[in-house]
Amino acid sequence: MGVTIYLYGIACVIWSGVMGEPILSERTVRALRECVLIAEDLHLFGLREAMLSQGLVKDILEPARARFVFDSLLKAVDWTCMEAALPIVHIFEEAYAESPIAVHTIHSRVDRELERDGWRVEDGVIVGGQDGDPKRSGLLTTPGKYKDFELKLEFMIDEHG
Repeated sequence: MGVTIYLYGIACVIWSGVMGEPILSERTVRALRECVLIAEDLHLFGLREAMLSQGLVKDILEPARARFVFDSLLKAVDWTCMEAALPIVHIFEEAYAESPIAVHTIHSRVDRELERDGWRVEDGVIVGGQDGDPKRSGLLTTPGKYKDFELKLEFMIDEHG
């Protein structure tokens, strides 16, 4: 197990996971996809705009094609690579935040599937704990833009790493 740190203009991502292991299971991706589509159906979320803002597409002339393009992107993403998956994860987070919360909504299913994968939604961000053996995953995204910053990390890799 290793720690990979990605620094972006708007986010810092720390991923410590098993190489080659998917970040999200297929079941979780399907649940998150459903969340995106429900939020879009209810006109609470703009899929076309989200894909444009994440830089996943240059332009989609017809908003109706956004779902087709989104499904194609989901199939093409390497779910073992945080850098490749991060733009899609941000779309999931945005749709989750915009979709309605009630007792029997897609939120319950998404929360359940994320938990199975060792993740949860906290303050609108998909985050991971360090539960399990070996310690599985972590994802931190920090909103905001930074020009100068100092990064200090202290970590210990256990006997499994």
